[in-house]
Amino acid sequence: MVEMHVVRLNVYDPGRVGPSQMLLSYLGFGQHSSGVQVCNHEYTFTSNGIAKMQPLCMPSAKLNTAVGLGRFRGTPADLRAILRAMEPTYAPGSFDATSRNSNHFAADLAARLLGRDGAVPKQLNPLKPQFC
Repeated sequence: MVEMHVVRLNVYDPGRVGPSQMLLSYLGFGQHSSGVQVCNHEYTFTSNGIAKMQPLCMPSAKLNTAVGLGRFRGTPADLRAILRAMEPTYAPGSFDATSRNSNHFAADLAARLLGRDGAVPKQLNPLKPQFC
């Protein structure tokens, strides 16, 4: 039976920031991390590959904003299949701060879950595709 699951984008600021990071954040730029919350878990991308964690528990970061993106129509098994299909792109060791990071992963996962590109609002990603 197909289920409907809320999909949320959680955007985090680094836990410790210096003066330059605070200025960049104030101007709407800076370093952020993202995770996608769906089916009672949150998924992100790190140097170790795709990571599954408890929602709102990004290590060494504090929540900046959480935004509902829509509803995923599928089962937890469907979600696992989507994540498995993403593993070659987001493999351990493939993390790059400017071209393949947690924000790219979150936008990609959200698009796959919701069946549409641009699922992540542009105002949350002002430097696309280099939101890092």
